[in-house]
Amino acid sequence: MAAVAAVVAEEDEDEEESDTSSAAAVGLGSVRMRRKKRRRAAGKVAAKGYRKLAETIGGFADIYERVEEAKQRQMVELEKQRMQFAKDLEIQRMKLFMESQVQFEKLKRSKCNSPSGVVSRFALSPLIPQLPSLPGR
Repeated sequence: MAAVAAVVAEEDEDEEESDTSSAAAVGLGSVRMRRKKRRRAAGKVAAKGYRKLAETIGGFADIYERVEEAKQRQMVELEKQRMQFAKDLEIQRMKLFMESQVQFEKLKRSKCNSPSGVVSRFALSPLIPQLPSLPGR
């Protein structure tokens, strides 16, 4: 942004020097000199406007960059949370699987150890604690 403003200012200075030297050499009238002065003044005002515009655009670029960096940090944090949640969920699933395997092994042992080979209702109770009791029985 500062480079754009410097280039515009340099062009204005070059234009002023060439206009002054050519006007003196050719001997142009005062009307033409006034027109050129007005054009130069308008060019200077435009150059200031361009500089201001370039600075403003640079400010917006800085703000945009900060917002994007914040968004990137937030996305990284969310990804970390997602990975932790997936890890916790997998651990919970593995624990549940292991507990059910242990219960099945206990059930097999109680079935093998019972004299009739029939599993009692009490041996099944750890496996299916959520079964509702039937009304009227």
